[in-house]
This record gives sequence, structure tokens and C-alpha cells, in this order.
Amino acid sequence: MSFFKSDSLSLYDFFNISGVAYYIPFYQRQYSWDSDNVEKLMDDFYDGVKKICSQKRYLRFIGTIITLEEPNPLVHVHYDSNGLITKINNIIDGQQRISTLTVLSIIIHKRLKDISKEIQKNGWETLPGIDDLLTTIENKSYDLEQFYSIDIRKARVNPSKKPIVIRAHNTHTSPKTDQWTLHGASKDYYRSDIGQFLAHYIEHGDIISPISNVKLKGNVKVINEWIIKTEQSSNLPTPKILLEQNSKNLPGFIDGNIDLDVLQHADADCYQLTCGAMKLLALIYFMSHRTFLTVIECPGESLAFDMFQALNATGTPLTAIEVFKPLVVNTVGAAFGTSKTKEYFDISDRFFDQQKSAASKEKMTDEVLIRMALVHDSYELGKRFSDQRDWLTRAYTESNTQEQENLIHWMSDLTLYWENIFLPNRPSRNSVSFTISNHLTTLGLNNDDADFSALCIYYLKDAKHAMAHYLLSLFYSKLLRAIGTPNHQFEIQNFIEVSKACASFFTLWSAALSGFPDDVYRRLFDQSGANISWKTGAGNQNANFVKEHFKKALEDNGVFDVSNLGNAKNLWKSKAITRLGYTKKAVCRFSLFVASHDKAPDMAPGFEGLVEKGSVRSATYLNCESWFSERYGIMEHIGNREKPASNKYGGPDPLLYPGDNSVVDKIGNLTLWSPSANSSTYPEWQEKVLYYATLTRFNPVTTFVISDMAKALGVTTIPPSIATVAAASGYIANLAPIAYRGSKGLPWNKDFVDLRTNRTCELVFDDLVAWL
Repeated sequence: MSFFKSDSLSLYDFFNISGVAYYIPFYQRQYSWDSDNVEKLMDDFYDGVKKICSQKRYLRFIGTIITLEEPNPLVHVHYDSNGLITKINNIIDGQQRISTLTVLSIIIHKRLKDISKEIQKNGWETLPGIDDLLTTIENKSYDLEQFYSIDIRKARVNPSKKPIVIRAHNTHTSPKTDQWTLHGASKDYYRSDIGQFLAHYIEHGDIISPISNVKLKGNVKVINEWIIKTEQSSNLPTPKILLEQNSKNLPGFIDGNIDLDVLQHADADCYQLTCGAMKLLALIYFMSHRTFLTVIECPGESLAFDMFQALNATGTPLTAIEVFKPLVVNTVGAAFGTSKTKEYFDISDRFFDQQKSAASKEKMTDEVLIRMALVHDSYELGKRFSDQRDWLTRAYTESNTQEQENLIHWMSDLTLYWENIFLPNRPSRNSVSFTISNHLTTLGLNNDDADFSALCIYYLKDAKHAMAHYLLSLFYSKLLRAIGTPNHQFEIQNFIEVSKACASFFTLWSAALSGFPDDVYRRLFDQSGANISWKTGAGNQNANFVKEHFKKALEDNGVFDVSNLGNAKNLWKSKAITRLGYTKKAVCRFSLFVASHDKAPDMAPGFEGLVEKGSVRSATYLNCESWFSERYGIMEHIGNREKPASNKYGGPDPLLYPGDNSVVDKIGNLTLWSPSANSSTYPEWQEKVLYYATLTRFNPVTTFVISDMAKALGVTTIPPSIATVAAASGYIANLAPIAYRGSKGLPWNKDFVDLRTNRTCELVFDDLVAWL
């Protein structure tokens, strides 16, 4: 005899059960999934796309849903019109997951609409294969609509689609509750965060703003970041491989066929958009058809809650490392208590045990193991518990006794890197003490070297260049192991040089190319060739190997020439002069620091406003104190980013504003600037440069007379506030060359921005290539 119905359903089948909508009773807690939960869910889908092309039967199970059919739907409680919903299932367990999936489906649906609009906006519909892509987007958009809405076929219904999930509240304590409505105003009937989110999108076709629930707002941000990552990823199967799987492991993920080679030659921008769209469509397929839930429908409330308690009575879940440790203890045997292996495990245990919650502990375990696997033997490990456990077991049991100890040693070193390098918060503005720098001095680096290495690491963290930490953690481990040995100084130098090489390579790559160079780092550990992995690459674990690898990667992408440095500069500069600018925030800011460090104003006629190489320590910018100084905290547009409305002095060069920001966002139109200094008061070059000039003197009020400069610029009346504002702003030395240009009465126009961009790129290249 069956007392309840249980079935394993794909997400597509679950959300397409005819006539069923879901109701979250008031006793359920509020929407509380945080970014860690969403990251894990998205990683499941992303990792699934990677695996499905090679594993035909690959599936993902994401949990159990317990439902109970509402036996007595009430008007003015569940809906405002009798029988509006055919079947209402109360969600007893799984409401957080289901709510998040509806939000995810909306965000993906919105992205598909945006891709379709971009195609139509640019007139790409007639390009080869694009018609099939648009048809696919239309079909998949309809499929996604079933994930967040239910179709209602009744007279006077408006809109015809309603949210598939709504939630109630205890009306004795909160008036905020949801009801399905036939044609009422959505704001009056969908008042919960999830209800509002779904109803607003159904009615208006865009994402509600603002989102009041902080966790929901954060999760929307995380999902959008994952969608961007999916479209831009070089770690997913290529579009050509995906197309080959269209009739195999990804049946029907795209309708028709697209000749990518023909499309690439027809329009490069449309090709890039199409490639990204195909990866997103593959993710939609995996999410819809290869991701499963166990759905349990209970006949009564008592049984439903008994089952809920049974499924959630196991307490705090164990991590893969905790499950793996008994294997190590048994393998080492009676000597474990006094072994080096225990010493290393104690270091790791201390790190994980100090995490404040089970979710945080699980997240840290994921972060450490994913990096550990790649650096050890180039294995692409995901966040699934079973995958992590299997990799640890395999890596350990396939090793000899010394290698087993080294594996645990590597894990402990990685937790120390995470604790001391990766996790420390960004220093506050105007700090004079820096956690990473201080820590590096305890490992033997002198103050200057520790500060420089820390600067590179802080920059890479600001730029969110996560892959650099895979490499840096390896050389950090080697540095730790060398303390007290004859190799200590050698490993200190290795760590310093690799830190600088990572900063240099990432800047050169990002300034000239698109996307992150993650695959370049992965190849450093690839077991199929010369590598620096722990497993097979010990002989190559030195800074020179890394530098040559980086230079070869730049050369392979057409922006470097290993054999000819002059040609390398020209190749890189030809790309950087158009790409390196304001939108590449951290990279551009770091480049400005490099271009200002030990530089002096160029006094040669025709070059007023430029800088050239100066003497050592003549202008020190490349240090942690400067990086976090308020004085250089932001980038300032010299020629306003927005075209000034005023034109007291004839207006700006119209070529600075060709209808977009392509000129004013160039690095040649930017300078380091203090966020507390307000230059917006002076939108035109003539008055702004007077302000700059006052900031190049230590006492702008008494020691600098600007009347001659004003006369050269055609300024007849000096704004009375300039000296006062400048006095409160402080001294900013890097403005001196710009002020010098103003003192000569010279304009700020497109030709000069281009000239300054060219010079800045040359200086950046010359300095950074020396780090490689």
C-alpha cells in the first residue's frame, strides 16, 4: 500500500506539471538563501555543462521537495477568484530552492531577450545561422516561462500568466501576504519579495528595482555574474563541440545548425555574441533536462512533517576533508599521533574549525580543494561533495608514502595561504600598515620586497583575478618549506618575481585582450606537457619557467614577440591604445601607477603634458601606501566624461565626444585623483587645469600665482573658490605635467589624448615587460 507518491523529475518536468502552482505557507521562514547557496547551485549547472559532452548519462540531483496538496483553497486567502488555480501544492520542504530557481529562470529569460534585441538592433538577422539561433531563443524562452509562471485560461484574466510560486504570511502579525489575482493590480496581491519579483517580470518584462530583500538582491547579482561567466568562459566546451553534441548528449539544445566558421568571417561581433549564447543555451539544457529533484507528494500534513524532520535530522553536514581524514589516519597507522602528517592536518583543521558557520566551513573547503586539485595534478574539481571525496581518495591512494605526506602538507600550506594572503580584508583608505606585507616579512622578505609583492597581490585581488592565487599559493608553499634551509633566499626571490610576473602578465593581457587568461594558468599545471604541478612538475617550479610561459601566451594571442622586444611593444601597443581605459578599472588604475612611478614631466616642445622616465625614487607610486592612499584613490577624467554643457571658453574639442566614451575613457585622458577633491565644479579645461596647477604646490594659496597661467589660457576671471578648494584637497604630484601644459596655454583635445595614450602605453609596457 502506498501512502505517498514519490517521483524523480527533471526541472523541466517539475515546472510543467499541468495546472499546478505552489504555495509557501506562512509558517515557513522568509526567503533566506544567501550567495553561497546560489554559488553552489550555479556551479552545479556550470560544471554539468563541462561534463555532459563527454559523459552521456551525466545527471545532477539537487535535493528533495516535499509537497502537500491544499485541500481547501480559499477565496481571499489563496486567490481572489474561485478556482483560479486548478491545483495548489503547499511546499513543506524545498521552498528556498524552488524560489531561487524561479528567480534564476527569469534572469536567464531576460538575458535571452537582450541577446535577441542586440541581434535585431545590429541587423544581424540575415547572417548565416542567426535565424536558427533566434528560433531557439524564442523556443527556450517559452520553456523558461513555465519555470516562473502558470497559464490561466479564464475570462477577463489579465495578465494570462501568473507567478508559479507565491507565499503567505501570518496575517495576525504581518499584513504582507500574496494571493493569485484574476485581473487585480499586482502590487496589491503579490507583496512578498519572491511574489513581487515574479509578478513584476510577468507584467513588465524587466527586473524589479529596487529589490528590498538584501539576500535576494545579492543572489540576483550572483546569478548575473554566473551568466556572464558562462557566456565568456574558455573553460566550457567550445561552441563547435556543443554543436557536435546537438544530436548526441545535448539533443535539441539548439534548433537547426550554425556554421560558425562562416559566421566568424561574416561578422566577428555577432560571432562572439552567438558563441556566448550557445554556451548559455547549453546551460539551460542541462538545468532543464539533466538536473533532477525527488518530489514527494504527501496525503496529509502529519506525514509531510514527519518526513520533513526525518530528511533534515542528520545535523551539520560533514565536509569532504572530514570524511577523507579517517583514510589518512588508518593508512599512517599507530604512528599518526606523532607524525608530520598529523602536524599538517592540525594546521588545516584549525583553519576550517575557526569558520563561523557550517556554510562558511563548506565554502572554505570548496575553495581550498578546488585549488589544491588543479595545482596538484591539473584536475578540474567542482563543489560536489562526492567529487571532492573521490579526488582526495584517488590522489592519496595512488601515491607512495612520501607523496601522501606531501599531499597533506600541500593542503596545510594552502590553508595558510588562504588565511594569511587571500582572506585578509582590503586595507582601509590611508592605511600605513598592511597585513599581507607584514606577514611576508615574517617569512624572510625585507620590508621593500614584502611591500612590493603585497602591492602586486592587493592589485590582483582588486582586479578579481582569482587564477593568480593558484600560482602564487604554490610558490608561497615553496617559500614556507624553505625557511631554515639553504634554499630560503632562492625561494624568497622566486616568490617576489612570480608576484611581479603575475601582475605584469595580467595587466599586459587585460590591456590588450578580452576576458581573463584563466586557461593560461591552467596550462601551467597540465599533465600532458612540461608543467609546474606538485605531482609531476617539481623541476620547473621556478620564476623563469613561469615568465617564459606568460610571454609565450601573449605571443600566441598576437600581442607579443618573444624574439623581438621592439616588435613586441608595437604589437601590444596597437591593441592597448584602444582597449586600455576607464572601463578596465583596476587594470587601468594600476597602469597609471606604473606610468607615474619614477617619471618626470617631459619639458620638450610639442610634448608638454607628457611624462618620461625619471630618476630612481624620484616619484614613488608602486607601494602599498600609495595604492591605498586617498590621494590616488580614483581615476579622474581630465576632459570630462560627459560633454560640458557650458562653453565659456569656446567649448571642448568636439572630437573628444564622437557620440560615445571611446575617446574620453582612454588612459590618455585619465589621471590618478583623490575622491575628496572635487573637480566637477570646473567642467572646462581652462578652469580645471588652474585647479590642477594649485594642487602641484604644497601651499597653493601663498606660493603660487596663477594669474599668468590664467592669462595664457584666456581665463579673464579666476573662480574665487579655486585656491580654497585646492588648499583642502592636498598635494597631488602626478598633476604637474598636466598643469605644465596648461601653463603654456595649450588645449586638451583628441590629438593630445591620443598622443598621451601612446606615451603612457609605451611607459607601461617598458616597465612591465622588465618584470617578465
